[in-house]
Amino acid sequence: MENLDTFSTVLFVDECLMDEERTHAFENAIQNTVKAGDIVVDAGTGSGILALFSARAGAEKVYGIEIDEASAALARKSVQANPDGKKIEVVVADARSFTLPAAADVVTMELMDTGLISEQQAVVMNALRKGGVIDSHTKLIPSKVVCAAELVSYDFDFYGFHMPLVMQARNNGVDARVTNYFSEKTPYQNVDFSDIVETLVKSRVTITPTKDGEVNAIRLTTQTFLTSEITVWGTSDMNMPVVIPIKPIQVKVGENVNVLIQYEMGKGFENFSLIVE
Repeated sequence: MENLDTFSTVLFVDECLMDEERTHAFENAIQNTVKAGDIVVDAGTGSGILALFSARAGAEKVYGIEIDEASAALARKSVQANPDGKKIEVVVADARSFTLPAAADVVTMELMDTGLISEQQAVVMNALRKGGVIDSHTKLIPSKVVCAAELVSYDFDFYGFHMPLVMQARNNGVDARVTNYFSEKTPYQNVDFSDIVETLVKSRVTITPTKDGEVNAIRLTTQTFLTSEITVWGTSDMNMPVVIPIKPIQVKVGENVNVLIQYEMGKGFENFSLIVE
C-alpha cells in the first residue's frame, strides 16, 4: 500500500491539470517564448504538462526535473504517451542541485504560492542561477511576481465556532467568506527572477481605505508575470488568495493603515509575521 504522502502528491499533480486558466496561460507563454532548438529546463515538472508544451513549441531537449518519485513516474507516463515526449528527459532530482554543461535557453517553473511564502520558486531560481543552469540569456517563465495586500472583513465563524485562522482554500473558495473589501490591492513586494532574489521579506506597506468600517483580516494575493504580456492574478490552483486574521480595527476613508509583513520565502507560515502598526 502506498503511503499517504505519495497518495496526496499524486492527487495534487492531477488537480493542477484541471486548472485550465493556469495551464492555458503557461501554454501561451511557452508558445511565445520557446524557439526551435532551445534547451529547456522545467523545474518541478509534476505531470509533465509544461515540459510537453515546450517540446511541442520546438525545443530540442527538455529536462523535466521532479524531486518526488511518484510524480516523476506520472510524468514519464505522460511523456511516453505523446510523440513529442521523445524530446523530454524526466530526471528525479532536487532542482536546487541540478546542473547542466551549459545554461538553458528557457527555464519554466511553477513552484509558486501566494507571496512565495511556502513553495520553493525563489529558492530554486536562485540555486539554478548559482549552478549555471540560468545565465543572462536564459528566458524565465515566470519572469516576476508582485505580492499585494488589502484590507477586508472576513467571516471566521464555522459550524457555530469562531475560528480566526489563516485561510487558504483551493478553487478560490476562501473568497466566498470575504464580507467586504476596504481597499485596493497594494503591492508589498516585487520579485524579479532575472537576478538573485532576496528571499527575506521585510516590507512595511501603507494601505489606504476606500470605505469606512471594521477590518478583521488582510487578504494577500500575487500577480504572476509569465511574460511581460501574459499575467495572472491567481487561479484555482496557483497563488490562491490567503486571508490573515488580525485584531479588528476601525478604518476610515483616507486614513492610512500601516502593515509590517515579514517572512523568509519558502519556509512557510511558521516563520510568517504580519503586524498592523
